[in-house]
Amino acid sequence: MIKIIEKIKGAIAPIVLLMSLSSQAVAEDNVSKDGILYSGLGFATAKVITPTEGYEDVTYGVLVRVGYDFNKYIGIEGRILKTMWKYEQQKIEHIGLFAKPKLSVTEDMNIYALIGYGKVETGHKIVFDDTGMAWGVGMDYDLDNSLGVFIDYERLLQKSDTTDFNVVSLGMRYDF
Repeated sequence: MIKIIEKIKGAIAPIVLLMSLSSQAVAEDNVSKDGILYSGLGFATAKVITPTEGYEDVTYGVLVRVGYDFNKYIGIEGRILKTMWKYEQQKIEHIGLFAKPKLSVTEDMNIYALIGYGKVETGHKIVFDDTGMAWGVGMDYDLDNSLGVFIDYERLLQKSDTTDFNVVSLGMRYDF
């Protein structure tokens, strides 16, 4: 339990630092940055690997994401993943809440990290139900003022000696 708390503290410290730096940068820019509420829908492919049993499977589904960007440096995002197309009977359901530090690469493109907490459930060949730290990385590209595309990688659950759930998703984002 102490190791888990230390990992969470280690994951939260960079977020706090980034939030502090982003608020200073916004103040220094002297530019008003309104928050942006967004939603997105994407196609996802998930790879399930169970090292202890030697089981590996690939499944496909849909990712829904809803978030709020406080400014151009930090946001928060909720995600729901459900795989419906299966290869060897494996389906995954995931829900997660993430801090989302971001970095602008160009005016229209930014890269981001996802650091948070998620719940994963599976059924059929492997029955699995657990919660824990989740993380990811990705890229957003703005097509215009309210529409964009995204691609990202997410590790649904970061725990040692357990099933690995790795997801790559590609989709569209709409800013309200």
